[in-house]
Amino acid sequence: MKVRAKAKAKAKVRAKAKAKAKAKAKAKAKAKARGRVLPR
Repeated sequence: MKVRAKAKAKAKVRAKAKAKAKAKAKAKAKAKARGRVLPR
């Protein structure tokens, strides 16, 4: 495996993780707005 391909794969994984974190944060904000904070 070439180094560049490995770096690209790592970037893709990191982007996916960031998107998941953003979605979780948005869900938490929505829950808080509704007046209840969900654990996790």
